[in-house]
Amino acid sequence: MKLKSNLIITIIFMLTLSLQTSFAQYEPYTQLSLPESAKARLGKGRISEILYSPDGTRLAVVSPIGIWLYDAVTYQELSLITGHTRSVICLSFSTDGSTLASGSWDKTVRIWDTKTGKNIKVITAHASAVGSVSLSPDGSIVATASSTEGNTVRLWNVITGSHLKTLKGHTHYVYSVSFSPDGRIIASGSEDKTVRLWDVATGAHLRTLTGHTDSVNCVSFSPDGQTIASGSGNEMRPNGSANEVRLWDVTTGTHLKTFTGHDLLVTNVSFSPDGKTIASGSVDKTVRLWDVTTGERIKTLTGHTAFYSYSVSFSPDGKTIATGSTDEVWIWNVDTGQRIKTLTGHSDAVYSMSVSPDGSTIASGNLWKVYFWDAATGTKLKTLTGHLFRVLGVHFSPNGDTFFSCDIRGWTDGIKAQIVDIDGTTESVTGGNLTKFMQTGPTNGIRSMDFSPDCRLIATGSDDHTISLWHTTTGTHLKTLKGHTDNVSNVTFSQDGRMLASSGHDATVQLWDTTTGMHLKTLTGHTRASFCVDFNPNVQLIASGGGDEILIWHVTTGKLIETLTETGWIYSVRFSPDSSTLASGSNDGKVRLWNVATATLLKTLTGHVERINSISFSQDGRTLVSGSDDGTILLWEIP
Repeated sequence: MKLKSNLIITIIFMLTLSLQTSFAQYEPYTQLSLPESAKARLGKGRISEILYSPDGTRLAVVSPIGIWLYDAVTYQELSLITGHTRSVICLSFSTDGSTLASGSWDKTVRIWDTKTGKNIKVITAHASAVGSVSLSPDGSIVATASSTEGNTVRLWNVITGSHLKTLKGHTHYVYSVSFSPDGRIIASGSEDKTVRLWDVATGAHLRTLTGHTDSVNCVSFSPDGQTIASGSGNEMRPNGSANEVRLWDVTTGTHLKTFTGHDLLVTNVSFSPDGKTIASGSVDKTVRLWDVTTGERIKTLTGHTAFYSYSVSFSPDGKTIATGSTDEVWIWNVDTGQRIKTLTGHSDAVYSMSVSPDGSTIASGNLWKVYFWDAATGTKLKTLTGHLFRVLGVHFSPNGDTFFSCDIRGWTDGIKAQIVDIDGTTESVTGGNLTKFMQTGPTNGIRSMDFSPDCRLIATGSDDHTISLWHTTTGTHLKTLKGHTDNVSNVTFSQDGRMLASSGHDATVQLWDTTTGMHLKTLTGHTRASFCVDFNPNVQLIASGGGDEILIWHVTTGKLIETLTETGWIYSVRFSPDSSTLASGSNDGKVRLWNVATATLLKTLTGHVERINSISFSQDGRTLVSGSDDGTILLWEIP
C-alpha cells in the first residue's frame, strides 16, 4: 500500500505498533520454519500433492515452500519441513513411514527423517525439475522422473545418494513413477501415452501398456500388486474420451477396464487399502470413486472451487479420503461421501497484495480469488470469488471505505468493487458496481490499478496499451491516457496525487498529469519490459524494475540517476518511508534492500521459493510485507 496522506501515515504507524505488540498472537502455524528475519507467514502455499502416512497418524501436504505435516486425527499442523530452494512438487513415504522423499523445481530429491524433519540426503537427480518420486517399500531406493526433460526414470541409493540405473524407453516426458508393493517393479506414465513396467533389480523393460489416447499423468499399483491404474488426459482437450482411468493386469499387460466421466484431465489415481475402490482426481474439480470389480462409478465428490483437484489419498483404514485442490484439503467419509473436515490456510499464487488502512486486514489477489487475512493472527478471514483469471490488482482505498480488485482475463470482468466491513464481510459497492465501471474504457485485461491519495480517482493499466482514469464514487470513465506501445504492467499515483507513473512491456516509464491527462515525460533506459514503478514519498525520485535491473530517475528532470543490477526479473519495487532504502522483489524469490544514496545492496531476504509480485513497507520502515507466486505472504523484520 502506498503512503499518501497524514491520515494514512498515522494509520500505518498504528499497524506497525499492532504488528510489533501482537506478534505472539499469531497462529502457531505461521511461525513454523520461518526464514531468517521473518516475523510471520500468512498462507501455506498452494497444494500439489497430499498423502497419508502408512500408519495413518499423519497427513502430508506438499506446497511450494515445503511439506506440511498434519495430525491425522486432530488435523492440527505438526511441522513444516523445508530445505528445497525452489518449489516442492511431489513426495513419497517409505512403507514404515520413517522416511520421506520429495522432489522439487530445484532439480533435487531430498530424503527426510519424518520424526525429526532432518534432511538425510540431497540427490541432484535431473537437469530440471523433479516431477515425480517414489520410494521403494524398504526405503532403500528412490525412483525419480522429470516432467520437463530426459524421458527417463532414474534409480538412486537412498543412503549414499549414488545413481543406480537409468531406465530408457519412453519417447516423451515422464510424469509419474510408482513402485509395486513388493518393490520388484516400477511403473512409469508418460506424455507418450504409454505406461511402462520395469524390473527394479536389472533395469530391464518388462512391457509397455498401450491404449491411452493422451498423456498418462498418473500411475498407481493396487495393494496386492496385481493391477495398475493409470489416469490420462490433456488440459488443452476438454470433454474428450482421453480423460479416463484405465486398469491393467501387471503380469500380462492386459487392459481390464476403462472408467470415463471426467470432463477434464485426470491428475491422480489411488486405490483403497482393500483394493476394491479407485479414487480419481481431475482438473474438472471433482473426485470420483469407482468400483474396481464392476467398473461402476460409486460416488462423485464435488465442492472444490479451485480449478484443480490435484491429489487424492485414502487413509490406511479406508474410512476417509483426503482430496486437495490448489487452496484446500478436504477430508471425506468414504461410506457417506460427506465432507467432514477442511484444512484451511493454503492458497495459490499471490499476484497482488494490499493492507487495509486500519491495519487489521491484508488482502491478496490470487488465481480467480481474493483472500482476506487477519493481520494480527494470520488466519484467513474470507474468500471473494467471481474473477475469471489471475487477480493482478487488489487495493483498499486510502480512507478504507472501498476495496477494489481487477483481473487480467477480459475487460468485462476487469474490475470488482467491494465494501469491506470491519468484521471482514463484504457486499457490492452501491454506485460503483461492475457495470458502471466497465461501460467504457479498456478493451483488454487489466494488469494494475491504484487509488489517488484523496480517493477521488482510480487508475487502471491495461493490455490494450492504455491507462484509464475513473471517478471512484460515480464509476464514470474520465480519461484514457495513450502513449505505451505494449501492455501497461503497473500504474501508481505520486504521494501528492498530481502525477501518475506507468511502466510497460515496451520498456518505458511514462509520467502523466492527473488533472489534465497530459503526457509529461517518457523515461527510457530499460532494455527489456518494465514491470513495476514507484515514487519516493517526497516525489523527487522514481524507481522502475524490469529485466535484471532497477533504474532510479529524477522526477523533475527525467534524468537517470542510478542503475541497480540484479540476477533476475524485478516485479515489484518500493521506497521506504524515509526514501533511504529501496526494496525489490524478483523472480528468484528474493527480496533485496538497497541503499538509495550509495546504490549498494544492504541485505537479501531469502524465504520465498518463487517469484515475488508485491512488496510494501510499514510507515516506520521496520516491517516489510512480501507476496509471492509460492502462495505465501511473509512479514519481515527490517533493522
